Amino acid sequence: MISSASPPSPSPKTLTSRKEKLPSPPPPPVHGVPSVLDDANVQDLDHFAMTLTGIKAKGVRPELLGSILSHYASRWLPELSGRAAADPSPESPTAAWLKKRFFIETLASVLPAEKGSLPCDFLLRLLRTASMVGAEPSCVRELEARAAMQLDEASLKELMIPAFSHTCGTLLDVGMVLRLVRRFTGSDDSGAAARSGASLARVAKLVDSYLAEAALDAGLTVVEFEELASALPAHARAMDDGLYRAIDTYIKVHPSTSKQERKSLCRLIDARKLSAEAALHAAQNERLPVRSVIQVLFSEHTKLNRLTTEWSGSFNGSRSPNPALEPPGRCPSKREVLVQQQEMRRLRDDVARLQVHCHALQAQIDRLTASEKKKKSGFFRWSSFLFRTTTASETVEEYDFISTPINAARAAAAAGAHAGVSIDFVELPFPCAAVGLPDGCENLDLLPSLESHRVELFFSAAALLRDPLKQYLLAQPPSPACMIADACNPWTRFVAGELRMPRLLFYGPSCLYTLCARMIKHHIIWDRYKDDPFEPFDVPGLPHPLRISMARMPWLLTAPGWEGFLEEIIESEAKGKKVWTLGPLSLVHKDPDNKAARGNRVSIVGGEEHRVIRWLDEKPARSVIYLSFGSIVRHDAAQLMEISHGLEAAGRPFLWVIKEAAEASSQEVEKCRL
Repeated sequence: MISSASPPSPSPKTLTSRKEKLPSPPPPPVHGVPSVLDDANVQDLDHFAMTLTGIKAKGVRPELLGSILSHYASRWLPELSGRAAADPSPESPTAAWLKKRFFIETLASVLPAEKGSLPCDFLLRLLRTASMVGAEPSCVRELEARAAMQLDEASLKELMIPAFSHTCGTLLDVGMVLRLVRRFTGSDDSGAAARSGASLARVAKLVDSYLAEAALDAGLTVVEFEELASALPAHARAMDDGLYRAIDTYIKVHPSTSKQERKSLCRLIDARKLSAEAALHAAQNERLPVRSVIQVLFSEHTKLNRLTTEWSGSFNGSRSPNPALEPPGRCPSKREVLVQQQEMRRLRDDVARLQVHCHALQAQIDRLTASEKKKKSGFFRWSSFLFRTTTASETVEEYDFISTPINAARAAAAAGAHAGVSIDFVELPFPCAAVGLPDGCENLDLLPSLESHRVELFFSAAALLRDPLKQYLLAQPPSPACMIADACNPWTRFVAGELRMPRLLFYGPSCLYTLCARMIKHHIIWDRYKDDPFEPFDVPGLPHPLRISMARMPWLLTAPGWEGFLEEIIESEAKGKKVWTLGPLSLVHKDPDNKAARGNRVSIVGGEEHRVIRWLDEKPARSVIYLSFGSIVRHDAAQLMEISHGLEAAGRPFLWVIKEAAEASSQEVEKCRL
């Protein structure tokens, strides 16, 4: 019953002196309740409430109570049955309003407490009427709690409750729906039980449809839209097509939405959960921010690459050559299929590993029979320079270059022309199939794409060369004296440690690159800017400001899952002997003429000091800016022009080293030279 502590809503006992007889049709036949609900016992609400209480005390099923209650309530108030009243009431509007309010509050007090005893749509109609007649807040909260318990059974039509409050700026009561969703998910501290995935999916579909309708309201704000859209957990939506349609509708109806608000709305969409049709529409949608369109295109590109890999794997033997000839049987479950796939993958890895070992042993046998003198060599990327032990009278002039067939062929031409020493190339098969890479992917530039998962597979395959390299070295008399390994191959430290061999690290990146990478990792920059990769930030710990964004950083520093690989590199550096090079270091052009010209003033044109040296001698100490990007980095004409403008704007004398321009814009580049 309604509490008597609320003055605007008198209790049923105070209204017995002015009861109004409500017309009631004959009750339907109810099994198990023979004569308690005849016309005489339902002439007023008090008697009806007491009758229901008596039936409940006799242990009648909640579903039966709910059926009785909804039947008579729908006859007294036609709007509770989803249809309009047949004839207008002869009563005054105030009397009709008070009667409805009293009826709703009384009815809410006798609702069965069990979940499922009443349909959710009936509860939503009760809630709509309670909101319309201004029922007590406690009554509205009770009805909201009951409806929220069964929100996964609701229909969109009944959920679209108008906003009856004069303080609400929207046509629909979006705040009420938000409270229902939060109660359903338990995010309002109501202690709701965990919902199943199917029920969450139904509510997510319902909310997306509601948002698409509410988006047509000009008074709906971005904050209200985002609150309702994000009220559900991320895993509730299997697909984001409905949410995308709602957001697109909102942006279309609200053309004055700012750029930041559009970005905020589009962050609600997971591009990976868009269907092909929705992604195609989003890619051509001019109303979306450019960043969101790029994310959709990148996601579709990733899906296409994954699908291509799966198809290539199926044609390589993972599928039966003729499925129609397979005997019929029970369809395996997903778990059984997953276990079978893992077992097949493990067997393929074992076979590939054994094949690598066999090739390595065969190569050792061929070399032992073909030559008596063995030499040791170096490792670049996933090869190592191994120096042969010599006597005091011998010099270290011969090396073995351990590599794979494609990389050995690449290095052979340059080594033969510029090495200046005798190099013997040893080829170890690269285990592409063991990790799922296409054949021939023996270098980063041979990968189909530089996506993080492909690069990770590449380095995983390189690590599988650990055992073949060890077996090869053990078969070489005498034992190697030293190994030079690239820092990007930390697994070589295990080989050197097991063979008790000194290992030198060849570290390719520049000091600035290394310092920036360490500072970004130390200050956890990735976690702060991963949601907005185009937001610029200053690299901490540098003497001068260096502004960059996550999108412009090398993939090795931003790819998810690479933290462990970087930790291995750092640990490998700590356990290896570092090589401190004295520059400038030339790795090629080691012929006698080039060696003689290095550092020799006579080799300078005309035998005179270069004009740059003379110009530097005229400048005070620490007054000249020196700028050089090395011999690998290439800039186009536009970039060189921007750099030149920046140097000139600094107002300081500078010395800028620029490579020869290979493009047609060389004349424009020449204007930037010193």
